[in-house]
Amino acid sequence: DIEQLCHRIIIINKGIIVEDGSLSELMDRLAPEKTIVVDLFDEPSKDLSVPCARIVRREGNRVWLQYCKKDTGAGEIISHISQTEHIRDISFEETGIDDVIRRVYADSSR
Repeated sequence: DIEQLCHRIIIINKGIIVEDGSLSELMDRLAPEKTIVVDLFDEPSKDLSVPCARIVRREGNRVWLQYCKKDTGAGEIISHISQTEHIRDISFEETGIDDVIRRVYADSSR
């Protein structure tokens, strides 16, 4: 597993170094967003909005919100939602290094 074995990652595409840095640097630069999944007791109100995040998906009582890790934290998002909604559970989805590497190759092949 890359995350456990490597401290530095160099991504080469067609003989050219396209990315070089520590895992955390690459993840911060290439995957700056994080997704928080909020399960509510009731279906969320139609006008639910969070200023520091964008709703990327709704499914029943579950809402997926994406936010920039540098600009805000999960606490601010949770605090805002809890003002109008009753939260049952919270989980997080982060982009994996394999997705980031795929993205780098897709972008550099254009």
